[in-house]
Amino acid sequence: MQKIMVETGLTELTISLIYFMGIHEKFISEDIPNNRLKRNKLGYILEDAYRLLEKIVINCKENRIYISRWVELIMDHSYKIDKTCIQECLVGILQENSISIEETINDDKIRDLVYMFKDDAKRNGPQIKFLRLLSAFIKCADDVFRDNQERVLRMFFQEETNDYRFRFKGVYKGDNEDNAEYSSELTKLGSSREVQIFYGKRDALTISEFFKNEKDVWNYLLEYVNLMADVCIGTNVASIEAISAILPLQLVLVILSDPKVAQVRKEIVKLNEDLSAQGLPPKYQNIYEPFIRIAHHVYVNIKKFSPIRRISKIKYWNSLNPDEDIPRTQRIFEGEKE
Repeated sequence: MQKIMVETGLTELTISLIYFMGIHEKFISEDIPNNRLKRNKLGYILEDAYRLLEKIVINCKENRIYISRWVELIMDHSYKIDKTCIQECLVGILQENSISIEETINDDKIRDLVYMFKDDAKRNGPQIKFLRLLSAFIKCADDVFRDNQERVLRMFFQEETNDYRFRFKGVYKGDNEDNAEYSSELTKLGSSREVQIFYGKRDALTISEFFKNEKDVWNYLLEYVNLMADVCIGTNVASIEAISAILPLQLVLVILSDPKVAQVRKEIVKLNEDLSAQGLPPKYQNIYEPFIRIAHHVYVNIKKFSPIRRISKIKYWNSLNPDEDIPRTQRIFEGEKE
């Protein structure tokens, strides 16, 4: 059925419908009482068209490659029209589609997406859909695009004009911050330390305080950390050096061992279970997974693996006389000292 959609021209018809709807995106997106019924109908048609396009590419690499010629149009719609189906469709097209990513994603595409993110964040707050798109540009199945990793690092994480970045700082509880220097010894980690988060130009908050006071950007924080890990996948030395300066190993270990962070996780599980009981999807992401990915891609899996030598031949020694005296073995067996 997927191939029939392409071969009969129905895919082009769907794209034409999407293009037409995009021309009238202002009419679809504006929130005024007049013509609301017509607006809703057009919105439903646009959403159905994108859902159909997403199904055309599911588990069909040939269709993903074919439809990727319209990636620029879909990216433009993902910025102008606030519908998650558009981002999901775009991710579906680029997923496991290394040929299209390599051919279509360049400096301009990533720069435009970062600009879209910042412009949209001014009105609606930071949206994780943009970070997931950046992640889709970086990795594809077993392929990692180093150029895109370094582009995201440079244009998103290191861009000074980006007011939606995070900084991390470790402090002793109750001690002077100037003396809060971290040691890598695991025995010194635990309840005597905590990590503060600086979000943009806001005041520093511990992780538990951040979850309590900044729930609207909690998922953005974790998706931000996930993207930090993504730019380091495949032992990208330049990215690893930059990300390790942003989030040192000692702070990662503190986060993973802090009892207050464990309590935050319990609260998240409880909130998500309550939502599930009401038939609603989970709202808050798990805190541990992104930081474990940082530990793995930035601090553990950073050198090429080498083969482990093993015994190539096994020989059974059955020609020895079992009554033969072996002095050294005998002395040790009898407890005698050499």
